[in-house]
Amino acid sequence: MHYNRPMYNPFQSNSFDGSDPSSPATDRELINTSVCFKVKANTVMGEVVCLIGNIPSLGAWDWRKSLPMNTGKGTYPEWSISVDLPPGTSLEYKYIVKRASQVMAWETLLNPRKLTVHPHCRMNVTDGEFNDDGFHSEYVDKGWLNEDQVQLRLFVGTPQGESQFKNISLASKVPYTVVVASSSPSTFDKETFTNVATLQPDNSFVFITNSASELKIAFSFSDMAHQHLFGRSFITPENLKTDQGILSLPIVGTGLDVIGQMEVMYLVARPFLHAHNDSKAMHHRLPFWMGHRGLGARENMSTLGKQVLTENSLVSFLTAAKMGADYVEFDVQLTKDDIPVIAHDQEIWIKTDDRNGDEVRLKIPVNKVTYNKIQKLIPMVSKEDQNMTAIQRLKQTIHTRKFQEAKDKTTSKFVNKLQVTSHWGKLSGFPTLQELLHMVPIEVGFNIEIKYPDTIQEEIYYSQKQRNDYLDKILEVLFDHIGERLVIISSFDPDICLLLALKQIKYPILFLTCGGTIITSDHRRNSVDAAIQFAGTCHLAGIVSDAAPILDDLSYINKAHEAGLLLLTYGEKKHDGRECQNPKESGC
Repeated sequence: MHYNRPMYNPFQSNSFDGSDPSSPATDRELINTSVCFKVKANTVMGEVVCLIGNIPSLGAWDWRKSLPMNTGKGTYPEWSISVDLPPGTSLEYKYIVKRASQVMAWETLLNPRKLTVHPHCRMNVTDGEFNDDGFHSEYVDKGWLNEDQVQLRLFVGTPQGESQFKNISLASKVPYTVVVASSSPSTFDKETFTNVATLQPDNSFVFITNSASELKIAFSFSDMAHQHLFGRSFITPENLKTDQGILSLPIVGTGLDVIGQMEVMYLVARPFLHAHNDSKAMHHRLPFWMGHRGLGARENMSTLGKQVLTENSLVSFLTAAKMGADYVEFDVQLTKDDIPVIAHDQEIWIKTDDRNGDEVRLKIPVNKVTYNKIQKLIPMVSKEDQNMTAIQRLKQTIHTRKFQEAKDKTTSKFVNKLQVTSHWGKLSGFPTLQELLHMVPIEVGFNIEIKYPDTIQEEIYYSQKQRNDYLDKILEVLFDHIGERLVIISSFDPDICLLLALKQIKYPILFLTCGGTIITSDHRRNSVDAAIQFAGTCHLAGIVSDAAPILDDLSYINKAHEAGLLLLTYGEKKHDGRECQNPKESGC
């Protein structure tokens, strides 16, 4: 679906014109004002633009109760609806696009549209283009999964790769076509496979169902010349035991003999259910400077050798906030008892003694330790005697320095934990996500990186929780305690990013990429071009790339912008502010 993007017009806003006050009015009109809302949006067959807002008559931000608008042959792409509202009503509202019971798109404006209903007149509210209030034209994104929907995404080739059907092997070399369709829950014969899927831009076939345990998929192979069916392969509910996996499926001929083999990657997306997971607010603001893991990590320093503050600790985040960081970046993962904690690596170091009394260092996975035990640990950094002078110097600086304050921060709200020396030990441990949400000033935005094993082998080794359950635990804490803080969420795992975009719409999702500086088995992670293609086709907010390839080729900035994506960078080359100015001035 594509929506036209209008030119920026600083004078365009939601405008209305009142009717002649001397015109006749019915008793109803003396009580309520008839407000006609109009907006332009290009849609496809089956889609309807709907009005949603903060009051019950506009659905109270419940997409199920949004009001469908009308269009016609002579008015399309303009959609309109008239609503009777009491004079003096203060409205906050947006437009969304629905198809049947699914939200297909919503307005991602920074704030809802606003209107006060005038008395004793009819009002015509002309809002211009969908997703453009005349001042803040943001990207258009897709809808999220409703509470009764499950999405199954199948890849028969490489995601975002060049080949659509790379993983199909047939004995016959006759050119063929493949039709991918789902069946009804009760039967499994040829006639019931009526829901035919089309190939998506990311080389996937997508199905929406009420239950993955009832979904059946058939791959039908026909020769291209005569359209004669010669083979089929099937996915049954028994194949979909996990959220993600690779299936090796036989292709069966009409004589029930095996004539080939196919490999299918799959991803199951389940909805995130929360009272605050609605369409009211989109939180977008571009960060300028971001504290990486607080103010504790330096790419040009040895992590265990020279850093002054413990990375990913409360003391590092509070210091970054005090020094004027717009956002702080940190890594979140789950403990054994499903508590989201801030830790960068999948494993943490602990010190113990062997039988001879000699010190031994061991690594244990974060998800194998309960939070009750983790909170008693202090991250292993440099030896105290080597680092004590630097720590004392930093404490002295914190007590005496006049820190830079970001101009949009409310200093009075800042709880200065750093001034109290006794807090330093307590603030150097492994904090929880909930602690950060309550202790770091709300004026400081969060870039939350979701950690997850990089490969299926690591996922099995760590016995990690399935992706949907894993993300839901983190999102639950975030939605319970976030308040009005600005947040962006990111991950190096492309499937984690895709699931996050399907589960919620409040917070922008950014795909992290090394930009080709590190090569992996996943094509989507191996270049800036692949990252842009993946983020664009899966409707993410943007990408975060290693700065090195961007500095080498600034044309990536335009490519990202042309795809409607934000572009952020990180990495060693960014520590010198002078290195940052060129891409920043170009729109990075």
